Amino acid sequence: MLGRLLRAYLTSPARGFRTLRLVRAYRAAQEQLRGCGAVHADLAAAHLETACGGPPPDGAAALIERWMELEPLDLIARARFDGLLPFCQAARAAGLRLGAFSDYPPRRKIESLGLTGYLDTVVWAQDPKVGQFKPDPTGLAVSAARMQLPPEQVVYVGDRADVDAPAAEAAGMPCFILTTAQPAAHQSWTPVSGYAQLLALLQEDSH
Repeated sequence: MLGRLLRAYLTSPARGFRTLRLVRAYRAAQEQLRGCGAVHADLAAAHLETACGGPPPDGAAALIERWMELEPLDLIARARFDGLLPFCQAARAAGLRLGAFSDYPPRRKIESLGLTGYLDTVVWAQDPKVGQFKPDPTGLAVSAARMQLPPEQVVYVGDRADVDAPAAEAAGMPCFILTTAQPAAHQSWTPVSGYAQLLALLQEDSH
């Protein structure tokens, strides 16, 4: 993405530098807001304002949408985890409900990944019922409620042990983390190397 951004602004490097600085500030602002405890009625607006250090200038929202939401779509499709589609297919064949919760609006990304038809619910942090980033568990609780499932019957799968695991634990959900690292003895998540291993574990548990 950095190379793509730099190529887009070859003829206007100053504008490219400002755009890059905004994108980096936007990503840093998410970490700043993460776990701060404040509930935002409009998290998207609070996120952008935090990134800009005040009211965002004209065009800032459009730049964030372009470089955070639109430009990465084809790259996201190429980076899909191996075994993800077979996992979704097997899960649906077994009658399991599937959902997604994301810190960013995920619908375009889900479509790019070819997952739209597999998901029963899609929730993101900017939803008015959520208003907070992980590790706050509100988004997971809302996702479970929309699938009409108690949290203890939902398995949460993430890829960041520092964010996803505490969110799942606070929501009362078992948690798998896609990683080669091992949890410390006191931590509650289970490592899996990929979706093939996750599928095998869930099938073993169902027996």
